[in-house]
Amino acid sequence: MPEPRDGPDDAPSARQAGAQASGPAAASGPVEESGYFASGEGHAYAFLCRPARTGTSATSAGRQAGVVVLGPLAEEKKSSLRALVEICRALASAGMAAMRIDFRGTGDSPGCSEDVSLKSAVEDAVAAGREIKDACGCARVALVGLRFGAAAAVLAAGPAGADALVLVEPVVSGDAYVREMERQRSIRRMMTAGAVSAEKPARRDAAGGDAAEGATPADAFDLDGLALSGAFVESLRAMDLLAGARELRANNPAPALVLQVGARGAPRGELAALARELGARAEAIVAEPFWLRTEYVDPAPAVAAVVEFLRRELPG
Repeated sequence: MPEPRDGPDDAPSARQAGAQASGPAAASGPVEESGYFASGEGHAYAFLCRPARTGTSATSAGRQAGVVVLGPLAEEKKSSLRALVEICRALASAGMAAMRIDFRGTGDSPGCSEDVSLKSAVEDAVAAGREIKDACGCARVALVGLRFGAAAAVLAAGPAGADALVLVEPVVSGDAYVREMERQRSIRRMMTAGAVSAEKPARRDAAGGDAAEGATPADAFDLDGLALSGAFVESLRAMDLLAGARELRANNPAPALVLQVGARGAPRGELAALARELGARAEAIVAEPFWLRTEYVDPAPAVAAVVEFLRRELPG
């Protein structure tokens, strides 16, 4: 993974195999690395977790599957970060290379949040698929997505040539997703009445700091403190994931699993409908939704379901 020209000066390159391995995993299990990879006209951040090398032959490397893990946005991203890392580590322990990425303009990736779009998110997912193939010698690649990341996975699966998909609580209706964001924003504003800058979000760069004063467009949408462009929000409103799923099944069918996580013991109608369009199955896991909690919630049931499905569909 090349370092971006506009990235941190001391950012490690994940192509420096083993040099950035850290923690207990490096000593006894999967090797963990981080760095940046090229995407579109910029770069995106990636956390790569791969099995410890048991052989160096091209045949052995080619049998290994790679998994790109795509997360949600804003508060959902913060709450689910640990869970996504645990998914990566579990996949690596099961013999698969796993790479969690930050979409450009979010997290540790360069860029501003107002430049995030559906198009850029899909580009990042496709580029990540190429990167994990190049970095780890994977012949097959799966996409795993949570919430917004799951929607991006469906839209990127065709261009990425994905061999399998796992969609955890995907955003199926973009319009419903935006309306929920608006509802949450209204609640926050009522709770913070009189607070400074309550009506106008600060523009954030990828590191979470304020960008140049006065740079925030008037149509910026405040998503839990993350300023998104009005154009992006409107593209979310218009997003029809069922149509995307139909197109994927018609042109690039792949095994898929749709996971619901919550109190219900059966998949909701929208998730069941998405599974039908994909020719997949939907499963319900009775557990706390770990992306909605400020405190840590053990994601073990969802992690186990992801790993079990991909081990079955992408045997090494």
